[in-house]
Amino acid sequence: MVNYNNGISKITEKLNKSPAVSCQDTVTGMPKEITNADEFLKLSEKASECKVKKLGDVTKLKLRTPGNLFTIKLEAKTADELLAKLTCPKTEL
Repeated sequence: MVNYNNGISKITEKLNKSPAVSCQDTVTGMPKEITNADEFLKLSEKASECKVKKLGDVTKLKLRTPGNLFTIKLEAKTADELLAKLTCPKTEL
């Protein structure tokens, strides 16, 4: 019978000695949902583009910034008002 415990403990020792790096430091992760339209507007100043996806009564806006993707879900009328204020390029999906 093979004893794997020794190999696992050696790997654990190496991991404990290596510098701690979280996945969030190296990968941007999941999109972040914003609920405040004013905050979304402020983030749009740094954005490279805004994608617009109309889903019936709801419109979803996706804002691509250098570090993250931010989303917001709004009623169609509110979304149109917010889109008029955005300065970044807009793409409709």
